[in-house]
Amino acid sequence: MDVRNGIEVRLSSGLTPAEADEVRALVAASPAGSYLQQPDWPELCPPPPRHRYVGLRAYLGQELIGWAQVRLSPLAAGFRLASLRRGPVTMDIETLRLVVPAFAGALARHHVCSMVVNPRWSGPAADEATRCLAALGATVLPDRAQTIHRTTLLADLSGTPADLRGRLKQRCRRQIARCEKMGLQVRPAASVDEAMLYEPVLQGFHRRRGLPTDAIPPFPGSGK
Repeated sequence: MDVRNGIEVRLSSGLTPAEADEVRALVAASPAGSYLQQPDWPELCPPPPRHRYVGLRAYLGQELIGWAQVRLSPLAAGFRLASLRRGPVTMDIETLRLVVPAFAGALARHHVCSMVVNPRWSGPAADEATRCLAALGATVLPDRAQTIHRTTLLADLSGTPADLRGRLKQRCRRQIARCEKMGLQVRPAASVDEAMLYEPVLQGFHRRRGLPTDAIPPFPGSGK
């Protein structure tokens, strides 16, 4: 347990059911919440043997104001790299400004020499978060060093099928028409085995584009 500027930081390798519920409530309420910061993420998607997860909780009095699922990776001479993937999670940018130094101090006392953060803020809040972190001494990594996507495409699926087709480019409409003539059908998978037939396609897509797959949880019940 560490205390910095009135912020109490608790580091743990596991949470009690009550603590996990408290964290889930914060992640669900925060505009910066992400599935990568759910407390049970390490069980859903176990890390490779060289990595391990710990949890960081920040309290102001009795109130949980910050949380981070932290992936620790070993470096030389016993030091570690800490990756807060889509974290830390806070309710606002001002709280982020308080939590990041407190988390950095707690991790430094556990042989962490570098901490990577990328809280999931969007729109103007993303620019504000970047300025906040820069003021704390953080440096934006170049694109080639980013391990998680920085932008998200939102597709408007409102309206009738005709409305949707009208918003597509002509080339895309031709491709859809060609697939329909070939007899392509889209429907929910009837079983886990049928759903897993897609796995080689997904793996090939990521391999050809050099994309990581460690942020993709295994299909429930697939045993993979």
